[in-house]
Amino acid sequence: MFLELPADAGRDVVEFLRPTGWRRDEGRLLPWATVDMEAETVRLEDARSKSGKPRVFPFGLAPTLRELFAKRWAERDGLYVFHMDGRPIGVQALRYAWKRATKRAGVPGRLIHDLRRGAARDFIEAGVDRADVKLLCGWETDSVFERYLIRNEANLARAAPSDLTAK
Repeated sequence: MFLELPADAGRDVVEFLRPTGWRRDEGRLLPWATVDMEAETVRLEDARSKSGKPRVFPFGLAPTLRELFAKRWAERDGLYVFHMDGRPIGVQALRYAWKRATKRAGVPGRLIHDLRRGAARDFIEAGVDRADVKLLCGWETDSVFERYLIRNEANLARAAPSDLTAK
């Protein structure tokens, strides 16, 4: 689906949102001042966080994110990591591009916010502790986190006994 998005209308911001599980505007409005290229971390300030709590995402161990930040650093123009002509990508421009991309990809109706669900599942499947996933992505409570945690049907099928009638 990412390849269906035009580069100037949000492909890179979506490529950031998917593995981090961050909210749309947390990525869309991400300023360079919060990115530490040397430490390979990105920081979300408390004023920009829905919970009001700051958080840090270490992108250095994720090759795709490291490459994305290196590319964006080389193309930087202004205050924002993801921009159009130096200004943040507009909400409507991103929504429109997303809607067109999901339709072309054969998955109409998907939301950008669905990327958070995919990130939660991927972290859990990779063995990341739930508490750490909540800290990385910004979920406060277990009940909210559970709503986002989509179960992988293939994993559920493997976990089911092959013969439920056997004793």
